[in-house]
Amino acid sequence: LANVSHEFRTPLNAMSMSLMFLKDQVQGPPSKFLRIASTSCDILKHLVEDILDHAKIESGVFEIQEEVFKTNKLLDEVKDIFELQASQKKIKLIFLISEELENTRIKTDKQRIKQVLLNLVSNALKFTDRGSISISLKKVHKRREILEGREEDKEECKYDTYF
Repeated sequence: LANVSHEFRTPLNAMSMSLMFLKDQVQGPPSKFLRIASTSCDILKHLVEDILDHAKIESGVFEIQEEVFKTNKLLDEVKDIFELQASQKKIKLIFLISEELENTRIKTDKQRIKQVLLNLVSNALKFTDRGSISISLKKVHKRREILEGREEDKEECKYDTYF
């Protein structure tokens, strides 16, 4: 499995680097398509990683990869991928983010959250023939409320938003 994933990762990394270079060179409307292609390439790389993660889960050595990121950026990445497809189907794609989460930084496994959002929007587009699709992001709990009793987690509560 590791050998096969390497065979996928090598050309994907080359494509990703090429697109990254082109994104810096091109201005105007074509730059958006380069950004979409680059993001899609990254998604393919992460799918290969997901296959490896599945093998790690089965062998009991899987670990969550936490990182700090802005909620707006995550939603923009997801929206960029599906915007063209939605407009071709004449479906309005609506991404709503509550004011309290606007530009909020959270600490979690970004790739897992992104994969869930990609699957949701992909399925929504597949099964929606007209109208709109809405994805809303809002705060549900504060981390401090969830982590009561775990001192080691309370110390890391500078990122205190879950969604």
